Amino acid sequence: MKKKFIGILLLIAAMASIPLITVKNNAYADAKEVFADSSINENKSITELVAANYRDEYTDETIKTLVIILNSNYKTKKNKFSDKDFLNKENFIKKHGEDKYSFLEKTVNEFSEKTIKYKKKTVYTPLFYLSDGYTMKSENYPQLKGCACPWDKLNNKFEECGNTIGISMNTINQLCKKGASYKEALKWFVNCKI
Repeated sequence: MKKKFIGILLLIAAMASIPLITVKNNAYADAKEVFADSSINENKSITELVAANYRDEYTDETIKTLVIILNSNYKTKKNKFSDKDFLNKENFIKKHGEDKYSFLEKTVNEFSEKTIKYKKKTVYTPLFYLSDGYTMKSENYPQLKGCACPWDKLNNKFEECGNTIGISMNTINQLCKKGASYKEALKWFVNCKI
């Protein structure tokens, strides 16, 4: 009799836990959906940031570096960006075409987890189109190293601008045109993990 009683209690306990498991799984599914939506929105924002910084002269490897830099910057300082820092899909397509935008979206999705990390933490890294021919080290950005950017002086838009701190996209592009991968090009400027 005692075994039957224990068996009935276990059966009742098991049946009582079914609604809890269902609720837990539904809550998990809801949370997963919210997370997926926020990832999609973040990727859309990063794509629009990349679109605003895009130039027709950029190689595919250059675009990959741009995605990684802007992904890092957006993840660390979302509030630093304003509406003028983004270019929406429709305006980009009018200017550069649908194929280019599809490539940007694909690259952002593929590289969504890649960031510039210093001491295992994603860090903000300044970027600009042209340097003064070299970039400086900075205590504020320990992931950066000072380096030469000789291609910047050869660019027809070059102007003396004083000491620059950050990554020159023109130099990245020239390195990539010469066969460097996105990682090799970024390593020209940073001394940390990507």
